[in-house]
Amino acid sequence: MNRLLAALVISFSASTSNLASGTEALYQTCAICHGSSAEGNEALAAPQLAGQNYAYLKEQLINFRDGYRGNDRADVRGKVMMARAQGLTNESIEALSTYIYNLTPRDYATKTSGDGQKGRVFYKENCGDCHGSQAQGIATLFAPNLLVIQDWYIRTQTKAYLNGWRGHSQSTTRAKHMRSMADLVINDDELEDVIAWLGTHN
Repeated sequence: MNRLLAALVISFSASTSNLASGTEALYQTCAICHGSSAEGNEALAAPQLAGQNYAYLKEQLINFRDGYRGNDRADVRGKVMMARAQGLTNESIEALSTYIYNLTPRDYATKTSGDGQKGRVFYKENCGDCHGSQAQGIATLFAPNLLVIQDWYIRTQTKAYLNGWRGHSQSTTRAKHMRSMADLVINDDELEDVIAWLGTHN
């Protein structure tokens, strides 16, 4: 019995190792833009993915694959993601999401002239219900962890919602909701205040 148990453990470990190795190889396509450790690349407008919530990663990959995101002609980078996601199966999306979630995110320097105290108040009143009290994200709401996302990407995507090429009529219900919430960011100063508050967590 002990030999059988040992054999099963060895077999399981080998399978797990093969799965991890296969997922790491699958991620190499993502690494071209997002970096070998999913740390992101501003020059390619690719955000940090490491440490992002599994549920959010999975849903966004599905959205890109199924054409709910990246289908607006103004979303140039989104189109690239949509094209790369076309060959992903449900199983590979689950594996990638798990792999990326378990990567360690890197700290980054926030560059903003915003007021963190004002940002804390604005965030609490308008963002915390979905993204969590400390911006850690809420998996059950498929809301991303904002702390691992660079400030430049938060600016880009907030303005994408405001300009209508993210969260438009062919998007998911959650993206449409986020677009309506983004309208609460009346001016750039309020957005910078929130970014300044998020930066105090790094």
